[in-house]
Amino acid sequence: MIRKIDSGFLSPAYSAAADEILLSKPNSFHIFCRNKTTVSLGYFQKYCESINLELIDSNEVSVIRRMSGGGTIITDPNQIIFCTVLKIDNDWHDLIKDVCECIIRSLKDFEMDASYKPPNDIEINGKKISGSGQVIRNGNLAVQSTLLLKQPELKILKNDKRNGNLTSIYDAIGYIPEINTIKKSISESISNQFEEEMYESKFSKEEKLEIEKLVKMKYSLDSHTFKF
Repeated sequence: MIRKIDSGFLSPAYSAAADEILLSKPNSFHIFCRNKTTVSLGYFQKYCESINLELIDSNEVSVIRRMSGGGTIITDPNQIIFCTVLKIDNDWHDLIKDVCECIIRSLKDFEMDASYKPPNDIEINGKKISGSGQVIRNGNLAVQSTLLLKQPELKILKNDKRNGNLTSIYDAIGYIPEINTIKKSISESISNQFEEEMYESKFSKEEKLEIEKLVKMKYSLDSHTFKF
């Protein structure tokens, strides 16, 4: 069975730490939205090449360095973010594609015709609506995915080549369906794809302590966020 945790709206550091503690717990699915605009750095990204620090400070934007690789993105309350943790039994690239296919099927539920762009993007009419990053540890794969409900308004990335190459659910159909309906569609698609029943859960007291420790010792520290 797949354990589903819907955390509603979370702070940037807490959400990053929560995903990391689930990396040791395969068959986990964590879904949430961030409670403020956040720059999410791929683990190996150089922050000085990615973000305009003056705009970050003036707009009170948070910055985190996530556990997965990939590029620098802006996340905010108008995105659904989810982390799917799976045991690697075969080619892990296939698992990433499977997660992407789940997103495509969910978008179809809302009359959007999306396509898979390897290795980990989803597009509508050639524009990116969803992307994923991944990390492997101790035989487990975590796929961290974002789905744009509406495009971020702030333009705070340096040399952002994606300007004009992004789209969102709002752009595609002219409105944003009720967020819990979208979450339900994604959850059911994940459950069907991996042929596992999904059950609702929450972080345990012990897990919350682990998360809070990671926030304090890692994700809230400039020494981690600005390490590269």
